[in-house]
Amino acid sequence: MFNNGEMRNFGAEISISYDWLKTRDWSLSTSLTASYNENKIKKIGYVPTSATDMIESPKSNYMVGDTYGTIYAFRYAGLTSEGDPSIYDENGEIKSNVNVDNIKAVVKVGQLTPKWQGAFNVNLRWKSVEMFAKIVYYTGHSLRKDVTPIYQNASASMNEDFVNRWTPDNTDSEIPRMGLHGTDDRYRNAHWKYADKQVTSASFIKMRNIGLSYTLPKNLIRNWGFNNISVRAQIDNPFYWAANNNGIDPEAFSANAGSRGLEQVTSYVVGLNVNF
Repeated sequence: MFNNGEMRNFGAEISISYDWLKTRDWSLSTSLTASYNENKIKKIGYVPTSATDMIESPKSNYMVGDTYGTIYAFRYAGLTSEGDPSIYDENGEIKSNVNVDNIKAVVKVGQLTPKWQGAFNVNLRWKSVEMFAKIVYYTGHSLRKDVTPIYQNASASMNEDFVNRWTPDNTDSEIPRMGLHGTDDRYRNAHWKYADKQVTSASFIKMRNIGLSYTLPKNLIRNWGFNNISVRAQIDNPFYWAANNNGIDPEAFSANAGSRGLEQVTSYVVGLNVNF
């Protein structure tokens, strides 16, 4: 373990809130928070020597002037006449099914951490009934799509786009031909999965929670010996919008590996708060 260099970080955060309505029976307030963060690597003590290392482990292999957590990728050159994915090497020559590992062959196509993030809150009250909601947003970052695999075992669940792969009878396809598992897939997989065309926006907006609460009248509960009684119902993560068109929830996704995890399920909470 050693100190590998220097990084400059800059960030700013702003919070704005406003009471739109405030009477005895009604109140409406909103708040907005926004934060911005950027960083740049100024100095490194170890220069990567492998394009594969930079692509697969960008937080351990990076270059001066880059953002920490940069997404690196090969420049995609399309499918060959045999249905193999091809890329440009460090000299701008098209290569397919061979090892391209020069660091000059990779390009920067985004970053793993959002530049902007924040939240919007709204609270609406009518007498003892209150509605509340929170929306969060993250933007300015990217992810690798979970691409259609080049090889799939027929005994396992298969990607639906696999049937549209390149074949001698389907040469207009953008999905590479099926490979022979364990033989010619190593470099073909990397050129397909880690191509710049497979990177898309990771921006999203999500309804973090929405709920309703009711506080019982004090003149009623004091006769029962209570100081306060309130009930609350809340829904967490009911829906979201994501900029990618692949049905990916960025919060349940490995952005650099391009693999899905378990999505955040919608949860329902009911609570009772009693003060004596």
